[in-house]
Amino acid sequence: MELKYIGYELMCDESAVIEVSVGLPCYNAKDIAWLAFEGLCRQTGVTFKWELLICEEPHSLAIGREFAMQYADRLKEVGCARIVYIEMNQKVVLPTKWITIGQYISTQSMIFVMQATDCYAPAERLAVTYRRMCYRDADWLDFTHGYFYSFLHKKLILYAHNGKTNLHMAFATRNFQHLNYHDRNKGIDNWLMKSMRAGNKQFKLIRETGLYPSVDTDGFNSISRGRLQFYLKPVLPFKKTKFTIDEIGLPPDIVQRIKEQCSALHR
Repeated sequence: MELKYIGYELMCDESAVIEVSVGLPCYNAKDIAWLAFEGLCRQTGVTFKWELLICEEPHSLAIGREFAMQYADRLKEVGCARIVYIEMNQKVVLPTKWITIGQYISTQSMIFVMQATDCYAPAERLAVTYRRMCYRDADWLDFTHGYFYSFLHKKLILYAHNGKTNLHMAFATRNFQHLNYHDRNKGIDNWLMKSMRAGNKQFKLIRETGLYPSVDTDGFNSISRGRLQFYLKPVLPFKKTKFTIDEIGLPPDIVQRIKEQCSALHR
């Protein structure tokens, strides 16, 4: 089947100069995407306009356009000036989604932020990413610390590592030109960086080493299931932590919803 896709512009402030693009590729995310949207709705310190670009194929656990529109007003309050929902006619690998999302980026965008559907981002994520990347004219930024939570084990582990790629990744929008379609279905983040480094000999990478209130989760999104073993026996890049989901600085209503969803999973 020939791959086809169409972008639906759900919201657009045509007068806005959009400097940051947030890409959200989705698959099997119907029950967990609320976490990503809540994180984006609660961004702080945003002094620029940004856009949200969502990409998924029709399937039983798709989030759909209507789901995204539920958050439009709240996203607008924190600087989001444009929302595009890209619908594909068939299931594709993640590299294809990233490249397809790249075709809908606003022309003045300088920074591309990679958002996972099962991740509650730090409230400062967009502001920190914008400030540090613009100041350093960086090609890539990621965070070296962050918590992971397993719905299955009801447990946290701490990611603490300076790897090839890490958490809350973003890159200069100009580097999309170095990406080519690829059929791989794992090692996607390393493929992205390797492709960009190969095409940009002046590639500048910076790392944010602070530990912010945020959480990546395992149990609902397909791509994350391979990490479950680390909650029982953490090894690099993970460490044990004495903290619980209540104690890492997340908003109380987010913690409560995570707990409710966890309880429902165990019934």
